[in-house]
Amino acid sequence: MLFVLTVSIFIGVFFLNQSDKTKKAEIDEIKLSKICDTIKAITEQPTITFDEFKTNELERINFYLIRENKIIEEKETFIPEYSSSDGTYKTFKIPFEYFLKTDTIIVKTSTLYFKIPNFHHYAYLHFGNFGYLGSSDCRIEKNKYIYIEDRIENYKLPTKARR
Repeated sequence: MLFVLTVSIFIGVFFLNQSDKTKKAEIDEIKLSKICDTIKAITEQPTITFDEFKTNELERINFYLIRENKIIEEKETFIPEYSSSDGTYKTFKIPFEYFLKTDTIIVKTSTLYFKIPNFHHYAYLHFGNFGYLGSSDCRIEKNKYIYIEDRIENYKLPTKARR
C-alpha cells in the first residue's frame, strides 16, 4: 500500500512538473523571441525557395544587397542548394555573409525581380527527455518561399554605391 502511494505521488509530481515546464516554455518563447528579434544583423545565410517556376526561369539568379537605396553588393549563383526533379522548386542560399535587417535584398531571375521579405530572429527553446530545459538561443527564420505572383512589376535597380 505504501509503495502504491509513493509511486502515485511521484507520478503526480512528475506530471505537475511537466505541465509547469510547458507553460514556462510557452511564456519564454514569446518573451525571448521578442528579445531575439532586436538583433540588427544577419550573419547566417538563410535560404529562399522558388516554387512553381519554369526550369528556364531559374537558370541564373542574381542577388542584390541594397542599403540606403544603393547596391552595396551583388552576387550571381547558378547552383541551388536543392532542386526538385522537375526543376520547378529550387532552394538557394542567400550569398551574403553579413547584412542588416534594414537592408533590402532583391533577387533577379532570368527576367523577373523579387524583394525578399523581412527576416526575423526567434527563440529556439532547448528541450530534453523530460521537457523544456529553460534555455534557448536565437536563430534566424531559415527559409522564405517565393512564388511567381510575388514578382515586382516594372522594378528598376538603384545605382551601385561608391567604394
